[in-house]
Formats: sequence, structure tokens, C-alpha cells
Amino acid sequence: MRKAKPAEKTFKLYEEKGLCLLVNPVGAKWWCFKYAYLGKEKLLSLGVYPQISLAKAHKRHDCARAGDKGCIPLRSQKSGQS
Repeated sequence: MRKAKPAEKTFKLYEEKGLCLLVNPVGAKWWCFKYAYLGKEKLLSLGVYPQISLAKAHKRHDCARAGDKGCIPLRSQKSGQS
């Protein structure tokens, strides 16, 4: 994950079962869970790399796959607060 270098476009490095690391052109990296809902691809952010380690990303990914809404801290889009 450390060796992932930025490219011209944002790209995904897949880990397993929908867990991936998004790398944008600026070099920012974040963990996400790719899943399908009503036939559309969705991404759930699991945290920023390196603040969230691979092990912690796996735990959050497992919680998200199980449908546990309390395991991933979510921020309100409107208020900007947790």
C-alpha cells in the first residue's frame, strides 16, 4: 500500500471481497468498500490511509459486510458533525 504511486486518474487497488484502496492523482489514499445496491455500484469510505491500517480496514470492512451500522463512524453530510 505504501508503494502505490499517484497516476493521472484515480485508481483502485483491490484487496478482497470489495475492500479497496483508492489512490487519487494528488497522492491521497483511502480505504473503501465497493458494493452494489439496486444494481448500482456504491462506495463506502472506511477511512484514510495511513491513519487506518490494513488490519483496521479489514475489521471495518467485515462490519460493513455484516451490516453493522455502529462499527464505522459516520459524519453527517449536512451538519459536518459525527
